[in-house]
Amino acid sequence: ENTLYRFSSDAGNGWLLDTRRLIDGIDVGTASVPAIADLDGDGQEDLVVANSISDDVSDGQLFYFRRGADGFEFQDSTLVDDNLGFSLSPDFGDLNDDGLPDLVVGRFDGTIAYLSNNGPTEDPMFTLISTDLVGTDVGSNAAPALVDLDGDSDLDLVVGESSGLLNYFENVGSRTDPSFLEVIGFFSAFDVGQNSAPAAYDANQSGFYHLFVGSESEGLFYLENSGTPEAPQFADLTALSLNIPSKSAPVFYYGADEFPDLIVGNVAGGLLYFENETIGGSSAPGESSAPSRLLPYPNPADGTVTIDLPIASRNSRTALSVVDALGREQMTIQLSSTVTRIDIQTGSLASGIYMILLSGDDRTIAKGLLVVL
Repeated sequence: ENTLYRFSSDAGNGWLLDTRRLIDGIDVGTASVPAIADLDGDGQEDLVVANSISDDVSDGQLFYFRRGADGFEFQDSTLVDDNLGFSLSPDFGDLNDDGLPDLVVGRFDGTIAYLSNNGPTEDPMFTLISTDLVGTDVGSNAAPALVDLDGDSDLDLVVGESSGLLNYFENVGSRTDPSFLEVIGFFSAFDVGQNSAPAAYDANQSGFYHLFVGSESEGLFYLENSGTPEAPQFADLTALSLNIPSKSAPVFYYGADEFPDLIVGNVAGGLLYFENETIGGSSAPGESSAPSRLLPYPNPADGTVTIDLPIASRNSRTALSVVDALGREQMTIQLSSTVTRIDIQTGSLASGIYMILLSGDDRTIAKGLLVVL
């Protein structure tokens, strides 16, 4: 599982396990599941990581990492006072339209707990409202994802489970008073094996969502939405070529540059972090160092991808590169100042997630995320 264990001596009484993930820094025990939300009202997304079970409390816990100047800083493991059981899977969303992120937690028994955030804005306080938000269990190991899947401005639920299937619960209530109705068979054609864990993905923050789905042992999958924001239709489930340990649980994190990074939990209790990172140099005087955004289309792609190049970069851009999730350059195309649009072929690329980087003057001018099927 690409892990490094550390044991310490217990005064001659044997060895105690300190961590299963010495190098990666975060180890929450067993089966980490990450969730993202701005919990302290500072405009930056914070990180909460759940686990399956903790040795010291014999139940699952939620570990709160606040986004600070130097990255995610551990705050506490008492974000929630209530005992929610084990095999926890959290997600955040404003379910009562008060501007604060509320919390839903999937559990081993297949139910979903709902906890309302009663604030204040800078100090979240969660109150248990329901231990069975949708009125049914999905089997076991419920893994909820809150997302406005039908474009009606309230949050619906896509729920993974131990069998590897997905369940869709439409919010037929309101933005202030949610009520969920199961849409039976909506995702019946898709199966990732065991322990499906969905995460919503909005390629250009337009309100049109695709899904990434983690699994027990088959890695990460991409589920394409070929419908519209108001009428979603999911047609193709594609396995992505990423080296991810078992029991993968994805979530997307939008940092300061508004490009989605990918965080993936796994059975060992650590996290994998795939970052959209600007590379090389600094900007010219008077220019912003933040790269602008490339929007390749279609995206996801299987064949030809078209990219419109920003006009403002025409005198400085020199090359367009495609880089895989491990930072390896897969192709580079030299550009002239007269080129305003370019087509690239994805036939030589394995299915997976790629960065497209437009470079010039020893810096990244623009970048974008591309999913290849």
